[in-house]
Amino acid sequence: MIAEHERRHGIFYALVLLFKYNGQILLEKLKIVSWSWVIINFLAVFHLMVLHAKKTYDEFKARNLESICDTAMATIIYGFSTFTFVYWISRQKALNEILEFIDRNQRERSLEGMTFVESVKANTTQRRLTVVWTVMCMAGVMSWGLVPLLSGKRVLPLNCWYPIETTTPVVYETLYFLQLFGQYGVGLAFGNGSGLFMALVIVLCGQLDVLFASLKNVYYQTDRMANKPLPEHECASDVDEYAYSEESIVTNVKPKFSVIDNTNYKIFLKRNFQKCIQHHQFILEAAKKFENLYFPYCWVKSMQVTIQLCFLAFLMVTSEKSVFRGINLLNYSSLTLLELLMFTYFGQTLKEQSVKVNMAFWRSNWYEHLDLIQKDILIFLINAKRPIVMSAGKFYPMDLSRFISVVTQAISFLTLLRKLDLKSS
Repeated sequence: MIAEHERRHGIFYALVLLFKYNGQILLEKLKIVSWSWVIINFLAVFHLMVLHAKKTYDEFKARNLESICDTAMATIIYGFSTFTFVYWISRQKALNEILEFIDRNQRERSLEGMTFVESVKANTTQRRLTVVWTVMCMAGVMSWGLVPLLSGKRVLPLNCWYPIETTTPVVYETLYFLQLFGQYGVGLAFGNGSGLFMALVIVLCGQLDVLFASLKNVYYQTDRMANKPLPEHECASDVDEYAYSEESIVTNVKPKFSVIDNTNYKIFLKRNFQKCIQHHQFILEAAKKFENLYFPYCWVKSMQVTIQLCFLAFLMVTSEKSVFRGINLLNYSSLTLLELLMFTYFGQTLKEQSVKVNMAFWRSNWYEHLDLIQKDILIFLINAKRPIVMSAGKFYPMDLSRFISVVTQAISFLTLLRKLDLKSS
């Protein structure tokens, strides 16, 4: 039997570091320092939510619809960021559990036929995309801080309520710093939640890729161990079977025995197929933990994105024609749509990849020794019956149909706001 490559631990190290850096989860040591950092980051975002909520209340009394939408949108953004701090701190145990579970049980390499598949490409892809997405989020939210500097006006980046005069020396600089610090927290709060979702899906799809190859190669692996001649051509893979992996050609593989009897062949065949079953059960268990971790988050995220898209579209249509404001609104709109697309696209990808397990099995030479592993096949087919579906609040799946639904709802709300605006004017 060919030994499996050493498993790589800490594949989510960069994401965990970002969560800790933003105070969304606690450090393993230095509890007092850790809790202090969490509270500082939480208050930086929470106080901006409260100030924008007060501003929204004042604008509501003034009956200014554009200003109400502007400040209400900001309140929702900072409110959701506040929610993420509370959510991840309260779910840190579940978060650590799933990350450690995947790190401990993931398989880097499939069983071998004439080819094999490794998960290293999927793990590398998730790290790179996480970095790119985090940079995009930070660039988008921190761009608000450049507006006063570029315009040359002594105003704060965020137009929220303060009980004091904000333009006086020292006060202005202090408030400017607090707003920038709060914006930094918002950027990581949004980026970390969606980045982790994307990373988990990519890693699980990488594990499914390894499983597909193992199912295809289970008889070839056994034949190699039995020193049997391999067929000239192995089972072909579908063009779109692997989401993040590519097949590599096996070279210089020495058989374990020169002669083997049928009894030993049965033992090795059963052992190899049970490896596939155990790997599939690991993927299903990881997906279950993933779903339990994210279904409340996805439900709140869906509501937040729907309302936020509506307000952003309304402000882009009705707000004053300012270059800086237009660029900032476009940034927020693009990031909001892209974040929603990330959740729904990767949810769709995981769902589609999970249903390919059966097809990968049927493409193997399962019929050649059916009597030897009949019970194992039944167990496997029962486990592979249902697709892996990420949901929002257990109410609806997070797939591309949800993306269309959210955008449609946002357009409906936008139409209502436009009618209210025309009536008020």
